[in-house]
Amino acid sequence: MKNKVMAEDDEGIKREQIEILAALTRIREICCDPGLLYEDYKGVKSAWPAWI
Repeated sequence: MKNKVMAEDDEGIKREQIEILAALTRIREICCDPGLLYEDYKGVKSAWPAWI
């Protein structure tokens, strides 16, 4: 029983880690290209040219 609970906990932790990674990836994509979030965005598409 203990092993089953531990396995389920590990699976849940892995799932949460993947969800966090997916959210961070989405935030990074939006930072690099705000047009993904705002259809009428006309500004700089990447942070690099803005501060180089």
